[in-house]
Amino acid sequence: MSKKVYIFLADGFEDIEGLTVVDLLRRAGIDIKTVSIKETTRIQTSHGITMLTDAIFAETDFADADMLVLPGGMPGTKYLAGYKPLIDLLTDFNNKGKKIAAICAAPSVFSGLGFLKDKKATSYPSFMEVIAKDGAQTSEDSVVTDGNITTSRGLGTAIDFALSIIEQLESKEKADEIIPFLDEIDAKAEMYGSVNTVSNKNGISKGYTTDPDGFLKALDAAGIMLNGRIVIIGCGGVARTMAYEVVLKKQPLLFAVRKEDLKIAEALCDEIRKTVAGCDVSFCLIDELSGDIDVLINATPIGMFPKIENQPVSDSVINRCTNVFDAVYNPLETMLVKKARANGATAESGMAMLVWQAVVSHEHWDGSVYDKGDIAQLCIDSAKELEKNF
Repeated sequence: MSKKVYIFLADGFEDIEGLTVVDLLRRAGIDIKTVSIKETTRIQTSHGITMLTDAIFAETDFADADMLVLPGGMPGTKYLAGYKPLIDLLTDFNNKGKKIAAICAAPSVFSGLGFLKDKKATSYPSFMEVIAKDGAQTSEDSVVTDGNITTSRGLGTAIDFALSIIEQLESKEKADEIIPFLDEIDAKAEMYGSVNTVSNKNGISKGYTTDPDGFLKALDAAGIMLNGRIVIIGCGGVARTMAYEVVLKKQPLLFAVRKEDLKIAEALCDEIRKTVAGCDVSFCLIDELSGDIDVLINATPIGMFPKIENQPVSDSVINRCTNVFDAVYNPLETMLVKKARANGATAESGMAMLVWQAVVSHEHWDGSVYDKGDIAQLCIDSAKELEKNF
């Protein structure tokens, strides 16, 4: 018997976030129904596209549901949060430990209900502060599952979000079957087993992952070379992507992690060694870091708003760094970046990586070319928007 999923739609939902989930789950053989929270099946997306849902909330029995899903977008997320029958249903599901998922702005619906308190979660960048204030342990991973709750970042991670749902309800093997629906897949996307951007040129669909190129382009724009002694703080999904790019350049890599993450770091090192033959990768405790560091990379959320006074390593470590890259994008200048620059190091924040990921997607979609100066200004403008809204 196939699994049953309901995805709830309101006027102003983000087209790609909602329909990518519907498309991929149906390809995987999962019975997913689109449900309008209005009194009609007629819904208009955030980009003005009118569509008809499969059902209306008031006329639907959700007793057979294996998962409930919320897409993001505005004002769609606001309407979902204000629809009491949906809120009651989500609360009942969460209290029973049943699976619920949200992407982009929609995780704020969960956090507003207290679902994310002390749980790992992610969201659209400008909503990370919202869920953090509600007690979530924020992550920059594209998809985060903690217990019965899955959250994802936004439009660029919609495919990963859908594949995660498939893996949870069916199997990883079933999720992996989705990628072959593409006509072609980029070499890096194949290596990472992840696709977050699909281009369609002359009827040929090709899948890409923009995370590694966004990282590399951000470093290049800042004048940071992946050479010498390189240390990555953390061992989660963001750290994994960065680590592969380091070892593929035949550079030695050291993970510095917390005591509770030692086993995760060991497993990640084993995976990388099996994938990239002959690479030099190891790990240690953060407190054991010593010696000069050519490139220090923070792949944890430490220092993110509102806890902007925090930093992932001590001042003595920062003072021994020639280059620093901090994956945290809010604030634009984290405490780590600020102290590194004050000490004469070249340093860049995660906002550059976030923007360059979007740039790479547009390069695949329409061949757009962007000037580094324009990207730098866009990073500043994006940071100002975050400050204005939060």
